[in-house]
Amino acid sequence: MNWGTAEDSILSSTVIDYYNRGASVSDAIIKAAKVIGTTVESCNGRWYDHLKKNFQEEIQFIKTGVRRINDYVGKWSVNDEKQLMQYVITYQIRDLTVADALLECSKLLGRSLSSCSSHWYNHIFKRNRLTILNKIAEGKIKMAETKAATVSRNWEVTEENIAIGIMLSTLKEGKTVQVAMDRIAKRLDKSITRVRTYWYAFLSAENTKKINEARGVAGVANWDVEKKYEAYKFILDQLADGKKITNILAVEAPTQFRSTPKEMHGLWYTHIRDNEEFKSRYTDEKNDDAIKNKPKNIVEAFADTFTKTEDDLIADIFIDAIKNRKEPLYAYSKAAQQIQRTVNEVEFRWKKTLQYQFVKEVQAARNEATKKSQPQVQVVENELAPHILLPVIEDSSNNEIVNQIEKAEFDINKVTDFMTNIQALVDENKSLKLELENLKLEKQAQEDKDTRIAELEEQNKKLSEIVEQTRKLLNF
Repeated sequence: MNWGTAEDSILSSTVIDYYNRGASVSDAIIKAAKVIGTTVESCNGRWYDHLKKNFQEEIQFIKTGVRRINDYVGKWSVNDEKQLMQYVITYQIRDLTVADALLECSKLLGRSLSSCSSHWYNHIFKRNRLTILNKIAEGKIKMAETKAATVSRNWEVTEENIAIGIMLSTLKEGKTVQVAMDRIAKRLDKSITRVRTYWYAFLSAENTKKINEARGVAGVANWDVEKKYEAYKFILDQLADGKKITNILAVEAPTQFRSTPKEMHGLWYTHIRDNEEFKSRYTDEKNDDAIKNKPKNIVEAFADTFTKTEDDLIADIFIDAIKNRKEPLYAYSKAAQQIQRTVNEVEFRWKKTLQYQFVKEVQAARNEATKKSQPQVQVVENELAPHILLPVIEDSSNNEIVNQIEKAEFDINKVTDFMTNIQALVDENKSLKLELENLKLEKQAQEDKDTRIAELEEQNKKLSEIVEQTRKLLNF
């Protein structure tokens, strides 16, 4: 059995409930097996081999009534998650480690360090990654601006020039300001906090124009129509991929167009979101792409590569087969063999294209085949008895029928009745063939049903043996 989260939850909650009531684990496992719909052996192995180790502390508390400090294992509330997130963000703004934040928060919440760490990395940070990173960046900038008021400008000119040069070259590479500050701190052998504070205090405002040029930012006011449409198309494509608009405007779009989140936000909501011309153009392009990129199966792809000579050969073979009352499969096979293609390709080419190009030829071939299949009856007048009509049959292979008709004396109505009877016999023959095919299919279905019943009886026998073994184990 494939154990999922739901099955694990049912099994563990049942066992813990029986622990609280003082009942045996065996009874709990038997009950859980019935609820889940699996065997007792499977539940027993799942609990002792996988789940029990995750509930040791809870079981210990149930048995002794004593819980260790920071061992609370209850469900995480919204308030607990907010406190944990705030601790980590605050510590990161102060350039402290996430581990320190998790340790302090575990003491506050009364949970273990492993519980806080697991919930942070597996749930909170995964769900709110961009929001957390943006808050950390904003907090570091505000803290640097606050400290800037008390910082004196004591760097040498060469150090400032080095810092500016590294910042501009890093931004031209498409990387972030944080990466540039890390490089500056390493090059000048200064702390990252000191570099950030000094940069926002003195260098950032003085080099705003150069920074914007390095980022390629000229402001949305100077963007031409095509560039605005490119931004519109990019954002809609990202939304179609399931991304959130806040993340697109904060990260993807500024990176793509070398702009800032603020400018991309203004561009989207002020200039391009409700532009009817852009909407119409985008819709038309998507429709054209859908037609051009319509997927083809393998047969369709190969069918488009037929030459005029191959088409004519296929048509000749198929028309000749119609005249001789051959099956279509005969024509497909013969044509495929001659042009060295598969039967499926030839069939697809004929049905999708060629049969519409050779409509007149096909109809003429069918008329010719119909004439060949019917006996040609010519009624002539008897010289001796003008009121008696004698039929003359041409191209008939049945000599006995010909002799009988030549010797008979009957009028045209008898000939018509004779042909009608023959056609009735042909139709009856076809219906008998169809009935025979249906009987064969019913016989095959009955055989398959009997085989399935035998398999189910065998499975039922095995299940009965397993149930009996389980009963013996429980009685033991």
